[in-house]
Amino acid sequence: MSEQSELPDRAETLIVGAGVVGCSTAYHLAKKGSSDVVVVDKGPIPKTGGSTVHAPAGLTQTSPDRTLATIAKETREIYDAAGGWEENGAIEIATTDECWEYLNRRMDQARTSDIDGAELLTPDQVKEHVPIIETEDLIGGFHVPTDGRIDTVSLLDGLKTDAENRGVSFHERTTVTDIETTDGAVETVVTDRGRVRVDDILVAGNIWAPLIGEMVDVPIPLVPCAHQYGVTDSIEALDGWEHDVEQPWVRHWDGDLYFRQHGDGYGIGNYNHDPIIVGSSDIPSLDDAIETEPVYDYVPNQGSRHDPFKQPSSRSFTESDFEDAWREATRLFPDFEGRRSSKGSTVCSRSHPTTCLSWANPPTSMGSGLRPLSG
Repeated sequence: MSEQSELPDRAETLIVGAGVVGCSTAYHLAKKGSSDVVVVDKGPIPKTGGSTVHAPAGLTQTSPDRTLATIAKETREIYDAAGGWEENGAIEIATTDECWEYLNRRMDQARTSDIDGAELLTPDQVKEHVPIIETEDLIGGFHVPTDGRIDTVSLLDGLKTDAENRGVSFHERTTVTDIETTDGAVETVVTDRGRVRVDDILVAGNIWAPLIGEMVDVPIPLVPCAHQYGVTDSIEALDGWEHDVEQPWVRHWDGDLYFRQHGDGYGIGNYNHDPIIVGSSDIPSLDDAIETEPVYDYVPNQGSRHDPFKQPSSRSFTESDFEDAWREATRLFPDFEGRRSSKGSTVCSRSHPTTCLSWANPPTSMGSGLRPLSG
């Protein structure tokens, strides 16, 4: 739907947010036969500017919860069908005995959940998959070749197209300004482009979700936190790589870091810093947001396949918070030395007490029809 498409005045379900949760929910509802679904987002769709389109975008299938592992495997298949999946594998490494025990448990979990191809690796086998890694301190690795990377913009576009073909309508550049209730139940969603009477509203707004909850006095226990990700300059050992991801992801639990290839560069995801808390109300508007390329398909000296676009979820990169990460990264990958980040990004994502949050009946507004989900 174009931004000029008319917003309906009635819908069974209205979804706020067209990131991966919003588009996926619309897709699944439509597939189940619920076509009276409206999706709104205050940004352009699919380049909404939320954390979905700015994420490094890895997907792993192994989980201590068999249900979550099954969901991850099915998700992988759906993303592949939608044109947003690339299988390049992932390796989790151990540099301590404690972490090696953990990776052995991960192997047991993968075996229990029938994760295809999962295996434990020796340090030399890790290096066969990732030639530029230093193995001196490695004890071993856990490899899942069927894990991979998500092309987030293509994924959102594919899910959106499928849902539209089943009757769902999408409305970009549409901001929710209020939610009206009667006797504690949601009745009307007010936007800057019109009013929509609804039976249910599903909040898939991720870092903006608390602001939606405030409209009906329902606290959503979600805190936007900034996550750092930097991409190195071109690395001589990777000269000749034409595709942006060929080698497996590397997750370094002992260092609170992860790594993935970007053509002849490498990305470094950093959790090894003090929490950087961002208030939902402090996130800039689309007009005031940073304009930048998405990081997931960025390659040094080539950029992204996408032109820069406004990304409210992005913040300025703070080098001081990256120092410890860079020190550990260059220890594990000596070829990084002297190749300090050609692109640094800090993306706001969500953190909350539970990994999957879905309320049919919020405790402060029983039966309100408000269903918050993480975006």
